[in-house]
Amino acid sequence: MGKIRAALLALATLAMTAFGVINPLHNASAETETANSRIMKVTGDLATITGEPAQSRTISIPDGFIATAIRGTLTPGKLGEGIGSVLVGNGRRAVTLPNDKAHNFEAELYDFDIKAGNLILALESKFASTSTQVCTTPEDSLLVLSNIELVLEGVQQPITTVGDFFASSISEVVIITPDDASDGLKQAALVATGAVAMKYALPVQVRLLSDSAYAASTPVDTVFGRVVRVLEKEQYVTTELVNEEGSAPELVISGRTEEVTSAVRGLSSQFLGIANDTLVEGPFAEISHNVDMTRTLQELGRETIYLKGYGRAEAAITIPQSLFGGPVDKFKLHLSGTHSSVGDSIQATMQIYWNGQLIASQHLSKDDSNVDFDLDISSEYINAENYMVLQLNSVPASGNCNGGSAVIPFEMNINGIASNISAERGQGLPAGFKRFPQSFGGALQLAFGVQGDPEDLLSAAGTLIVALQRLNTYQLDLEVVSMNEMRESSVPGIVVGATSEDARFLQTPLRFSEFKAISDENGDFAVGVTKPFAALQAFESNGRDMLVLGGYSPEGAESAQVTSDLQVLIARSIAESEFGWLGLFGDLYIATDLDKEPRIFESNYLVPQPEITAEYVEYVWWAVVVLGAIALLLLIRLLFVRRRRARITRIVNAQKRAEAQAKLAESIE
Repeated sequence: MGKIRAALLALATLAMTAFGVINPLHNASAETETANSRIMKVTGDLATITGEPAQSRTISIPDGFIATAIRGTLTPGKLGEGIGSVLVGNGRRAVTLPNDKAHNFEAELYDFDIKAGNLILALESKFASTSTQVCTTPEDSLLVLSNIELVLEGVQQPITTVGDFFASSISEVVIITPDDASDGLKQAALVATGAVAMKYALPVQVRLLSDSAYAASTPVDTVFGRVVRVLEKEQYVTTELVNEEGSAPELVISGRTEEVTSAVRGLSSQFLGIANDTLVEGPFAEISHNVDMTRTLQELGRETIYLKGYGRAEAAITIPQSLFGGPVDKFKLHLSGTHSSVGDSIQATMQIYWNGQLIASQHLSKDDSNVDFDLDISSEYINAENYMVLQLNSVPASGNCNGGSAVIPFEMNINGIASNISAERGQGLPAGFKRFPQSFGGALQLAFGVQGDPEDLLSAAGTLIVALQRLNTYQLDLEVVSMNEMRESSVPGIVVGATSEDARFLQTPLRFSEFKAISDENGDFAVGVTKPFAALQAFESNGRDMLVLGGYSPEGAESAQVTSDLQVLIARSIAESEFGWLGLFGDLYIATDLDKEPRIFESNYLVPQPEITAEYVEYVWWAVVVLGAIALLLLIRLLFVRRRRARITRIVNAQKRAEAQAKLAESIE
């Protein structure tokens, strides 16, 4: 179970960021709050394993505020195992609670807990007692600190430079494009959406809207919201900070579309902070496609792995396929390090788990203290996101883990610079959602269909890019193309607003037309013949991975708008879910009701639609025609050969008769 929890810890750690979200205070009953209080909701959870070192993170306090209290929920994975503590600042224990249930807590913070505008927050979980009679490690437990909030006092300081625009405390970013935006400007807006999504994790909301949709939407918070507006102008590209009373701060990026696209790529850069004026030229950023297929463990975040102590010690590493710039069907792992000398009185093994499965185990040598280990990981073990757990198990002959000076300490160190993992390009995953975003290889095309309101389709496209970009290691290089170009292209892509005709050309598993039911292991999921629906489909066509979002609507404007809204619902339900794109599996995500969550399916469970069966019938008839033509040609050839053979036979017989008559005449003479 330890390997599973270590993998969970890696996943939880992946979600940790230094960003926070500030919302107006809704509950004024707490003792630590005043009329001027605001609540800062901290992005992500903090997790640790009982018995392991404390896990920590740094939270930036917005300028103009002081933190007076911290709130959260402590949830143990195994009830009754040890005690958990929340540490702040230099290690002061703000809260210590037993791991007997989920606890909601609130604790005061003091000036000395904050250093240079930052709060260091740590989570620790210890066993209540450890046996000294036998060398066993108590069953570990994952302790999670969630729903983290800081109570703040103060007033937000005004933004004075472009570099200060993207603060860590904002709750929402809206990218806006004109209603009549060209494909080039839509491309720039989508690239901007992806760049901001790289910068902020959930729960920060990132949306793409047209001018009209923005005017009709809920206003962005004037203090903790941000607006990025992209405009097309025949001028050198500029980025301008606009502060208007009663409105959220805006960053207006204008210029020629190619230059605007280059400029918005820089929104994810940490160097944007050096822009120290309200109007700057650029910025400019280009995307490099040079990807190293070998990564050191240091590049994966582990410069050195220290595993020490008797019993069991573990370290987890996250290895996404997208880190290698495309799909991967094989990894090669090389570990280099050193372990303590293994004498006759010590037993020690090293084990490696990949996505929860034991894939390698070996005894540590008594003759050599060096670790020099190579391992191939084949495609059946590989996922889009991979979690490797390196485990050390060791025990002295006495079985006493805490025998004082009588027991020589044991440890194993893995050199993260000398150790690496190499990837081999290939596709080991079946067609479906799990192939994304790595199948894009960093570059993708996007086309808009006409099944839906253009404003809704733009919003849905932006939301899908947010979900995919937050999972991708590198910034996606996106190009908006026409539907005709998409149909003829060989580059992986996304279609938003696909029609039934688009689905037929692209050969989607589910056509956007009437169908009676989808059957799965839970029974039949009925869809009315005349009921509108929308679906996101992930499939492979002619060696090309595609994502197609579209829908079906019977005749009528109301039905068409429902289908349009359902496409937006599908995109938002992915981007705003706890696990984002990782929460998808299979190859179909279908919505039929605006008041219900979409459902995941696999195309293998589809009841064949008339359109698809008709295509197969057409193929069969063509096959019959072709086979008939071939049979006719064979018959004609056979008749020709038989006639030719008969003719040759007659000629030969005639020659023989002539020769016989000639010989007879000679004999008579």
